[in-house]
Amino acid sequence: MQKSGFFGDDRNGAAQLLPMFPDIEPAAISATLHSCDGDLDRTIQALLDGNFPPIATGEPQTFSSLTIQQKRKREPSPKASTSNESCQSPKHFPIFTNPQGTSFSSKKKPTQKRSAIPPVVLTPSNLSDHLPCEITLDFLPQELATSLVTLMLTESKSFPIPRYFIFEREVTSPHRSQLYTEDIESAHFYQGRRSDQRQSPTLMIQAARDIEDHVNARLAEHLTHPDTWKWGPARTFEVRPGDWKSNVVVANLYSTAENAVGPHSDALTMLGPRPVIASLTLGATRPFRFRKVPLPSDTQTFTYDVNLPHNSLCIMFPPCQEQYRHSVPKVKSTQVKPHPLCGPARINLTFRMARKPPENVPKCHCGRPAEMRTVQRDDTSENYGKYFWSCTGGAEGDDEVGRLSDDQARTSTGPVVRCKFFKWEELDYKDVMVGEP
Repeated sequence: MQKSGFFGDDRNGAAQLLPMFPDIEPAAISATLHSCDGDLDRTIQALLDGNFPPIATGEPQTFSSLTIQQKRKREPSPKASTSNESCQSPKHFPIFTNPQGTSFSSKKKPTQKRSAIPPVVLTPSNLSDHLPCEITLDFLPQELATSLVTLMLTESKSFPIPRYFIFEREVTSPHRSQLYTEDIESAHFYQGRRSDQRQSPTLMIQAARDIEDHVNARLAEHLTHPDTWKWGPARTFEVRPGDWKSNVVVANLYSTAENAVGPHSDALTMLGPRPVIASLTLGATRPFRFRKVPLPSDTQTFTYDVNLPHNSLCIMFPPCQEQYRHSVPKVKSTQVKPHPLCGPARINLTFRMARKPPENVPKCHCGRPAEMRTVQRDDTSENYGKYFWSCTGGAEGDDEVGRLSDDQARTSTGPVVRCKFFKWEELDYKDVMVGEP
């Protein structure tokens, strides 16, 4: 059982849950985590199903105000088939017909009761039947893959632990991460803070060029042969075939089976809407998990697991970041296939194209770079699929964060504050016609 929570010394659960459920009050998330005895998987399912304890009104919503009587017993979910044939993934995603939509509203509508089913195990050959993704095995030449994993084992020894401000506390993620860029002078931001970045080494750049050629070829294939790609047409603001270039790499280290990262989608602030992300696995083989963002009309929510071996390339095409959450779940040691050089350690290099120059990212009322998000939980809304900017939140007294040094930005431990900044991103939501270059 994966224990984690807002209480005690382990706050990793809070760090993973808050980004996944931005529309649910933090007090409700912490209450659900408590009622599930810190079991992160049970908490996620309870929140998706709407089975979280009621929060009393009329008094401050704090964890200490919750009582044991507010726990709600979870009813056992009916067993369902986990065969691949039983998973009816949507063939197309909605077409945006109202780009001039009215003001955004966060009011939630009642949703149908969703039943949970165990993760469906996919393979590289059938992954694209269920997800807007593709996997290529043995992608890099063996000599390059071996040299790169050897280099990253040395580099990863000094990777920092990601830190976030959640529920007025600083929390850490149970893995290590580092951003690399070919242009060391460029600025990249995450959660309103300037990222600590390193110069991409030569071997990483060499791998990036091979990955760029492959990604652009696959983009061209999907655009010109829609009969073999069922995940909906491209949008006019997406990267066109031949234009995708990896200029940023996020490296993640999972040293043991205990290391993990919770369900999330990659931040759109620097990548822009509907990005393409290519993920190269080096080292140990372990499950990689996808979960569809539930919609009010969904009666079931699907979770998919796929094992990613050493030197495999997983491309996440649009609209993967908008429609799905991905994670590296905590597993038993028997579920990890060691690598001769890495043992149980898995190193993941995610090659990305940063399309939004820092100077074009709007500032919120706090003075921080805002965060790009999308309306994704209500497909009945006229604003469904639209993108907007909002405050990322940060520590009180951190008004200059983003313009401070990394060391200064990490020293603040005040309570989290979030302003009411909101701005729609102006985009042309038309589809790209088949055959257009």
